[in-house]
Amino acid sequence: MIRTLSLLLLVLGAVAPVLADVVSYEGASYPENEVYGWERITYCTPQRWLDDGKLFHAVEIGECDPPPGGDMDAYTRSVGAFDGVPAFFAEFRCQTSGDASEFVGRAPAAFDLWSYGPVGYHFTVAKDSAKLTDNDLVTTYADIAAGIPHTFRIEIFGGDWFAWYVDGVVAASGVPTAPYPAYDPGINWVASAYYLDTTTWLDYIRYGDIPADASGDFDSSGVIDGEDFYFFGEYFSGEGVDAGPGARWADFDGDTDVDCADWDAFQAGWFGSASAPIFSPCFGGPIPTISEWGVAIMVLFVLTAATLVFGVRRAPL
Repeated sequence: MIRTLSLLLLVLGAVAPVLADVVSYEGASYPENEVYGWERITYCTPQRWLDDGKLFHAVEIGECDPPPGGDMDAYTRSVGAFDGVPAFFAEFRCQTSGDASEFVGRAPAAFDLWSYGPVGYHFTVAKDSAKLTDNDLVTTYADIAAGIPHTFRIEIFGGDWFAWYVDGVVAASGVPTAPYPAYDPGINWVASAYYLDTTTWLDYIRYGDIPADASGDFDSSGVIDGEDFYFFGEYFSGEGVDAGPGARWADFDGDTDVDCADWDAFQAGWFGSASAPIFSPCFGGPIPTISEWGVAIMVLFVLTAATLVFGVRRAPL
């Protein structure tokens, strides 16, 4: 599930952040730019920067007013385009140094699915704890390990069911008061300080239609193509490792992992005249180009040389 580890690809160009039926902010630039289209709202003087594909926030108390309350860096956008969809998801990955004592002030990190109506889901994340307040104002807490990033996901099936996942494990579920999205809905991401200074980073925010299981079609565009390939690499877990609920679309054989067997099926369904790109963990893909043959020959040469050297060292005197 590490993007930099999972991909060796022929250059396909940048992945569009707004896909057919999925919206994705991937942390590589500021979300309020013209591509991503979020609105930024700040209070006092929060600091932020980009590093290694992640958006960092440093917020402090007491700069504008005495605590409680301090810096705030917030981002918001509408999700009205998804009104009435039968299966909606939102997923984000983050890490924070903030303490759970900040929960009282909706800090240190918060993610909201809000609407003008009875339905809303509010996540608050600290370094070692996470909290969900659902549409019935029922609060659920989940312990998480400090010092590492965590993935939070919610799936909402109209007015029938919702499930909240923390690192792929169900932490809460129930029957919604009403479907979401509805009533002019929106999403917020907030990093703020209430009593304590905090540093928080955000890896990504993704939301939209839940893609069909075993479809290979993450963005529900109707074809398997380069956008789906990017996310296949993100959710690739390897054989025998549960890839989590967000990867069901890439799990062709239904065994909960996303491995090379699933890559074979993904590659077989590739759309268009061009072959699917190379995916290094499975050494699959099209017939190599001349330059790729050159790399393969060089690797073969090095391995052959190493074998000869090893054989000479083992030869009897």
